[in-house]
Amino acid sequence: MTAADTHPATPERTLAQAVMDVRYGYHYGALNERAWQHIDTACAVVGAVGGSAAVAGVLAASPMLSLVAGVAMGTVSMLQLVLRPGARAVEFRDAKRAFAALDARAWQMPLADLDAELTTLQAHAPTGLAGLAMPAHNANVSAIGREDCRRALSRWERWMLLLA
Repeated sequence: MTAADTHPATPERTLAQAVMDVRYGYHYGALNERAWQHIDTACAVVGAVGGSAAVAGVLAASPMLSLVAGVAMGTVSMLQLVLRPGARAVEFRDAKRAFAALDARAWQMPLADLDAELTTLQAHAPTGLAGLAMPAHNANVSAIGREDCRRALSRWERWMLLLA
């Protein structure tokens, strides 16, 4: 008896598995796109409200209101500069579209070619929010009717899904 006899052979990757990986990329991109859009919108709203509050503080001669509004606007402006939520949403929109285009051709492609294109797309895709990985998996398996393959989400993942 050899070692090969005691350990079953690793099953080969199938075209269906590769297509599911492509679709996962699509779902992950879609969730990240929405999350970053919501972050961008929240920053814009806080900036607008902060600006209005700063004007109201000046008109009411309230240094405390002006100070709080200024700190809020400065914080949000710094977050927008560092995180670039609008640009990240666009990056994920483009990545999502690239995965969707590959998905449209996937079933007609040889497995090796599909895997090569998938690897290239994954390498060039932006880095997403880690908390959206499991929600993307659940969206992926739900899309093919495999509710039994869904996994429970942690509180953090549920919060991230709510953000998206």
